Amino acid sequence: MGWNKDNINDFDVWELRELLSLYWFTRTSGEIDALEKNKLLHQDKIQFISIVDIKNNFVDTVIKSANHFDVPVSAEMIDRLNEVYQQWLPLQKQINKDAICSQVVDSLRKQISFDWSHCDLSIIDEAWIQKTLRDSQIEIRCHGLDVFPTNTDDFLPLLFEEKI
Repeated sequence: MGWNKDNINDFDVWELRELLSLYWFTRTSGEIDALEKNKLLHQDKIQFISIVDIKNNFVDTVIKSANHFDVPVSAEMIDRLNEVYQQWLPLQKQINKDAICSQVVDSLRKQISFDWSHCDLSIIDEAWIQKTLRDSQIEIRCHGLDVFPTNTDDFLPLLFEEKI
């Protein structure tokens, strides 16, 4: 398996985060290429919906999809969709994690005080932050860092610029 580990259960948290930051976010590039090709080939038969559209324009996105497939949309259906959306939205615990993670990275790059301890970031969120910093030639002194910092004051001393 590499990393001098026999299986994934042998990894420390910091090692898992490092592994994820290096490999997780690039592993789907082939699938994305295939998706883009299918969009071009089958745009009349398949309705592609962005998760951002569902998040920001739920009812309109469902109506647009219904219209694409010639499914009639009634006023009652629109009312029910609004009800579903109002029930669904508060249950989405991860809904703004992308914006929060971007704010973390931006705060670290600009050395602006920010505390994200209330955000309950997952190890995937942390790995994305680590990868995004690395993409800007900023590395984290991560050896043994099982508990990820939750504010810029604690995080900044762990950062260093990678010289190319």
